[in-house]
Amino acid sequence: MNTTIPTPNHPIVRRNCIALRQFTLVLLLAGGCGPQMVGRFDEAERLAAQQNKELVILYKSWLDEASGRMQRDLQYNSSLQPLLTNRIVCILEQGYEPNQRFVAQFDIASFPTLIVRHTDGTFHAQSGSLSNEQMVAFLSSAQPPGRPIRVNAQIPRNVDYQWQVQYDVALPLARQQNRLMFIFYKAVFNPQSNEVLWNVLNRPEVAEEFEAMVNCRLDWGYAPNRQTMTRFGISDVPGFVILHPDGRFLARQGLVTAEQLISFAKQAKAQLLSTPANP
Repeated sequence: MNTTIPTPNHPIVRRNCIALRQFTLVLLLAGGCGPQMVGRFDEAERLAAQQNKELVILYKSWLDEASGRMQRDLQYNSSLQPLLTNRIVCILEQGYEPNQRFVAQFDIASFPTLIVRHTDGTFHAQSGSLSNEQMVAFLSSAQPPGRPIRVNAQIPRNVDYQWQVQYDVALPLARQQNRLMFIFYKAVFNPQSNEVLWNVLNRPEVAEEFEAMVNCRLDWGYAPNRQTMTRFGISDVPGFVILHPDGRFLARQGLVTAEQLISFAKQAKAQLLSTPANP
């Protein structure tokens, strides 16, 4: 019996290797002992600012042997641990385009590279395959002030949509508050979904269009979410729906630019908020 389930962006299960590697990285970091490590630069920046700590960044490739060894040293080598105790450690895969833009602030394009971002906004960086002794020497000598960071306003950072993640919770909330509901359908390993998350929805001018709505983010991998997609005529991810409490809606699917998503939101608000429902 054929039990194949259709998946987003044919062929079936088009996996995003970069997203899979990042997910694996998070699991590996969470499971080990050692310094506080994260796999996303926005989360690392938040923790560093919150705790007033320096940020140590390893820019690496999962295919590069030296990168893997340096990551293991940072996580487990006893001679490095005292140098990381009061620092946040961030491991960034070079294959993910937003990470490339982030490290470009430090004039870095090669891997592996070890970066220390100081609390005064300056940094030190050293590229190449570093032995444990060289990493110890670099982290010991990297004291502020360093070189100024070349600020890049185009780096995608999280915007707070106050996402609901259950359709059956978000819909009653939208009806109770008489607000439009925005639904974003995605899939964890879908590259277009991740492009929308990182490079479209995180744009402040995009977030502004949805701040008055109840925002709901639903993953394709959960079967009941696929059933709601069908109701709105969406067959693939990423998918977008703006739903009025009375049941009227506008929907579209596929990769969108920030300008296209803003236009979609404006069109939906103009149409759904000005046109009464049929009796």
